[in-house]
Amino acid sequence: MAREGFVIYNEMLNWLDPYGDAERGRLLTAMLTYSVTGEEPELRGNERFIWPAVRDRIDRDKKAYENKCKQMQANAGKSKQMLSDATNSAPTKTITITGTDSKKENSQEKKAAGFVPPTLEEVEAYCAERNSPVNAETFFNYFQEGNWKDSKGNQVRNWKQKIITWEKMDRQQAARPAKKSTLDEDLERIRRWADDHK
Repeated sequence: MAREGFVIYNEMLNWLDPYGDAERGRLLTAMLTYSVTGEEPELRGNERFIWPAVRDRIDRDKKAYENKCKQMQANAGKSKQMLSDATNSAPTKTITITGTDSKKENSQEKKAAGFVPPTLEEVEAYCAERNSPVNAETFFNYFQEGNWKDSKGNQVRNWKQKIITWEKMDRQQAARPAKKSTLDEDLERIRRWADDHK
């Protein structure tokens, strides 16, 4: 991958302090040209005295960038090999994507690939471990029937986190005052009317 520029370090401001605008301009032009072509510039002014230090910085940064690119390519090759090994050893699944939501569907498929639904026994054990008020069977049946998708249609990635969310909803619901039914309200109005008309 070709590098699109070079770094100008803050300390270079101190190096350029004794030079005028013309010398600074020639130095910047030389830096740009050298960065793109690698050709040594012909500097005739005082900027030629700091050019070796600037050139060394450009060369050092370019070498570090090239090494980083090589390392990233090597890592990508390893990832491709690991993926190839996994693909060759695992059963394949064909996914047909249609419509305009293909990116979203593909993303959901990738997320779902790593999720393994728990058994009812695992859910019960986790609820017992947390001393959770969540009914493990209700929780399990809810997500099992929904193919382990949440209320927004997204694939569940962490079922234990969903239990914690259900616990929070249970606490919030328990904190709300119980609402009188309309029948209770009607009976109360009838009693008041009856008391007023005795």
